[in-house]
Amino acid sequence: MAASDIELVRGAWDAFARGDLDAALDVLAPDVQWYGAGDPEAEGACRNREQAVAFIRRSLAEGVTAELLELRDAGDRLIAVVNAHTPPEWERPPGAHGELITVRFRDHAMRIMAKYDFKILATWETQHNGRTEFAYLLQWPDRATLTDRWARFMADPEWAAIKKRTAAEHGQLVGEIEDRILEVQDYSPTHTFAIPGSP
Repeated sequence: MAASDIELVRGAWDAFARGDLDAALDVLAPDVQWYGAGDPEAEGACRNREQAVAFIRRSLAEGVTAELLELRDAGDRLIAVVNAHTPPEWERPPGAHGELITVRFRDHAMRIMAKYDFKILATWETQHNGRTEFAYLLQWPDRATLTDRWARFMADPEWAAIKKRTAAEHGQLVGEIEDRILEVQDYSPTHTFAIPGSP
């Protein structure tokens, strides 16, 4: 990915942050595709610039906001890590919402992730500010493997079908998504981690 591409995207986000929506949207290509991760056929997916612009303006009007956390050069693509905020009235009751997330991850996501060599070390769930937060810790040999396996998992047709089905039955289950890359330091008491139950 060229440095000019990174600066173009960063400039668009800077324009978005200062409220210059027209300048931010100018970077969208006429044939841009805008959809939820790994689900181009989901309801509301955009297949051109006009649809994407309408979606963004509608989301802002409904109270959805977003901020750019990080831009990552992934070779032939640029990954933008974004923190999105939805209106409080969109929140689901924590009990039912948390149960749905747990079941989908336990019964489906973990099984499909295993096909792509995901090493899940642990999972957690907590209640915070009236909402359910779900977290899991993965182990990767290097960043290239991380990027490749995530791309393959998100493109998996079975996973896309499961997300589409659960969204149709229960609405959007996942709100804000945050990810972090953790690097073990030399002063860490533990340097080697194993999957629970493995030899």
